[in-house]
Amino acid sequence: MQETYTDWTLVSLSPLTAGWLAACIIAIVVACSFVVWSYRNAKERAWLIPMRAVAALLVVGFLVEPALQLRAVRHVKNRLAVVLDRSRSMTLATDNNHTRYENVLGALEHGRESLAALAKSHSIDWFDLDGALAPSAIDSPPLGEHSDLLLALEHAREAGAGKPLAGLVLVSDGADNAELEGKERGKLSQEAVTRLMRLGVPVNTVSAAQTQSFKDVAVESVISDEFAFVHNTLEIEVNLEATGFDTLTVPVTLRREDEDEWLDPANSEPETLLPLLRPYPAEEMAAYPVSRMVNSPANDAPDILLHA
Repeated sequence: MQETYTDWTLVSLSPLTAGWLAACIIAIVVACSFVVWSYRNAKERAWLIPMRAVAALLVVGFLVEPALQLRAVRHVKNRLAVVLDRSRSMTLATDNNHTRYENVLGALEHGRESLAALAKSHSIDWFDLDGALAPSAIDSPPLGEHSDLLLALEHAREAGAGKPLAGLVLVSDGADNAELEGKERGKLSQEAVTRLMRLGVPVNTVSAAQTQSFKDVAVESVISDEFAFVHNTLEIEVNLEATGFDTLTVPVTLRREDEDEWLDPANSEPETLLPLLRPYPAEEMAAYPVSRMVNSPANDAPDILLHA
């Protein structure tokens, strides 16, 4: 098949190095200048000077040995890697009664024409948190068990067989069970920042969750004495992380009959612990007005809980 050339460039076929070529050209220019200066009073300088200049150009051409190189140029599309979070947290419902992942699929359908236009100038590669994702599998339900967003971005960065990467797009609800968040809530850890900088390409994020659409209370830690005497009070300190409640106070009640099961350090099975995380029965609770003194932490008397 005959090659079609689409570009050309000038090259030098001289065996001399660039340094030697530069030195020779400087010497020819200096010699030519001296000759022209010596013809300043000659009557024939009008035709002698052009002849000497042509001779100098011929010598430079002999040294440089210029040639025209034809090239077949193929334009390689920049690669755009899109990482879709397909973990189980994407199955949570939002305010519009659709799951987070259903909202993502709706956005992709709405932007189908824009994606088609983008595909003309970029090669769009699809990934989930586990690796490459076939376009035909995008519509399948999300079943991922882990959410390591940084590792997924790094895998997408390394894929592509050497094609230039224009950027990364992460579509996620932000739930990450790796080391993305630092000690301060809502802030990236220093290690996460370093790994993001190492990617070397722009990272664009698209949120798949609405801030107020998901309410959750997570038990971060439980601190209690290792033993207690009979009929003595046992103090238990529980650290909770609440999401989606703003400044609302979230009361937590643990039934006495569930204490042993909840505090058992050997009990780490979700099947046995999840039933404990249920609303307290409304019929076992009573609501009544109390004194406004409860609004101040300085008031710590039992009578402030009496019926007002």
